[in-house]
Amino acid sequence: MTYESRSIKRTRRTKAEMQALRDGIHEIARDNRVCTIRQIYYLGIGRYWDKDTGGKRKNYSMVVRLAGQMREAEDGSLPWDWVADNSRYVRRPEMYLSAGDALENCIRYYRRDAWQDQPYRVEVWCESDSISGVIYDVTSKYGVGLYPCGGQSGKSFVREAAIAHRESGKPVYVIYAGDWDPSGLSIPRAVEERMQRYGHRDVQMHFSRVGVNPEDVMHGEYTSHSTNKRDPNYRRFVKACRDHDLDPDVSVEVEALPPAELRERIEDKIISLVDVDAWHSTVEAESSEREFMQQWRNQFIGLDQ
Repeated sequence: MTYESRSIKRTRRTKAEMQALRDGIHEIARDNRVCTIRQIYYLGIGRYWDKDTGGKRKNYSMVVRLAGQMREAEDGSLPWDWVADNSRYVRRPEMYLSAGDALENCIRYYRRDAWQDQPYRVEVWCESDSISGVIYDVTSKYGVGLYPCGGQSGKSFVREAAIAHRESGKPVYVIYAGDWDPSGLSIPRAVEERMQRYGHRDVQMHFSRVGVNPEDVMHGEYTSHSTNKRDPNYRRFVKACRDHDLDPDVSVEVEALPPAELRERIEDKIISLVDVDAWHSTVEAESSEREFMQQWRNQFIGLDQ
């Protein structure tokens, strides 16, 4: 049998189409800063590119590649600070130019623990480390601990959290941002089980899911994908979906939520747990202490000259 070669026609985007994609990435990042590359991909589905299907990641890979080129471009077409990237950490001891510089740094960053007189110990847990860069501005603003789980939380990670909870002597309120899929729903349960094993039995623990919620899936507003039926938590996921009259074949990742929406949900939940009078008293005390520290620094600098 003789095989004849056949021409394969490859569809390539034109320069104008590629520029339209770059403009879309710029627009999404600008309107949702700070956001992750994965969020840019989700928010652009249906507007600038189609959803990847069949296990292929063609369009997602394209967004990653173009966003990388734009961030490195000399014209700054995608400013670095518009995109959150928590995949790498630099470990370096804190050092100063002088004692006066150290004092100035202490004054600048001094914060009184506003949660000391609050009824709860409040924490924000998120399923992916990349999301932590998107919501850190909110957790930092209110002095709330941010715990990126990175999937199923490690034993040491959960054990350290359990020790901190026990030492606080307060009920713990965990605000959780995770996917609506088998793994995303299993994380709170797995964390609570490990907490019990690590001596957390005497601490009241409450989980509040701020995303992705059943309502988000029900309304069909956010980009979804087929559920991984091979996930070991799939059966529990099916039951949870049936309890909410949802299709178990539909999963939604937390990156599909607009960053501003996710940040607003977390902030609203934190505020709802705050004793306002006690909070204001702590803020006033912090301001007075900072003024005293500044006066002390001025005297120190005068003696040092």
